Amino acid sequence: MVDYLTIQNSIEAQTVINKSRFISIAYPIISWEQASEILAGLKKTYWDSTHVCYGSIWDTLGNNMRFSDDGEPQGTAGKPILEVIKQKDLKCVLVAVIRYFGGIKLGAGGLVRAYSKAACEVLDKADIITIRPKIDFGIKISYSDMKRIEHLLNSPEIEIIDRQWGEEVKVILRINKYDYKKLESDLKNALNRDITDIIIKEGI
Repeated sequence: MVDYLTIQNSIEAQTVINKSRFISIAYPIISWEQASEILAGLKKTYWDSTHVCYGSIWDTLGNNMRFSDDGEPQGTAGKPILEVIKQKDLKCVLVAVIRYFGGIKLGAGGLVRAYSKAACEVLDKADIITIRPKIDFGIKISYSDMKRIEHLLNSPEIEIIDRQWGEEVKVILRINKYDYKKLESDLKNALNRDITDIIIKEGI
């Protein structure tokens, strides 16, 4: 898993081109199933619209993507929306553009420009964030050792997922993948020995 850009929250924009109204909505997503549910909801909400077109990339590497013209001439709606997402180097994003036809035909070139503009306008309003991969790992240590490393765990960069108190203390931590080696080294230095029973789960 690598760093990638996405949008922080769903956001909406509207534009009118030659009397046709275009409502563009962008969503952060994590799967095609989620995108499908959103699109089904949009179809119900905007049941009286002329078209609900979209472009989507729903993985972190940009390998999984779909688009739909939803009745517009082939290649004039969904693909231009998808191209805007790709140009902005965004991943895990769905952009839907709902059109209400205003009575004036735009032609193939006009449609490409209109859907591209609608996608650009909504993504230009979005808060772009960088997602960095996390790593979860667990350690088993004695109660006395736990006291010695407590200060290392009280960091805003470290999320304590779980603590289990038994004969030993088991702590599950979540941290930026790139910071893991430093934390592991800090823990070993604080205890003056290697930590055994480290359980690692990557790709969070």
